[in-house]
Amino acid sequence: AHKQALKDAKSTIESIKKEMTASKWYPSYHFASQAGLMNHPAAIVYFKNAYHLFYETELKDSTGKKTTVMYMQQALT
Repeated sequence: AHKQALKDAKSTIESIKKEMTASKWYPSYHFASQAGLMNHPAAIVYFKNAYHLFYETELKDSTGKKTTVMYMQQALT
């Protein structure tokens, strides 16, 4: 079940990524989630010459409805 949930999350991100990043309101300087709404950043860590930002995000399902599942994501410089 866990592997399927991760596969579904990746698929959802890829399906709405282009739409989100094409918006004129999508930030070009500050960090923003690739897809879905970004909740509070959980941590920013400098490790092995790179910054790691961990944050929560809430995705929409394939019909456009928000899910009740929060996902932890990581951004890496």
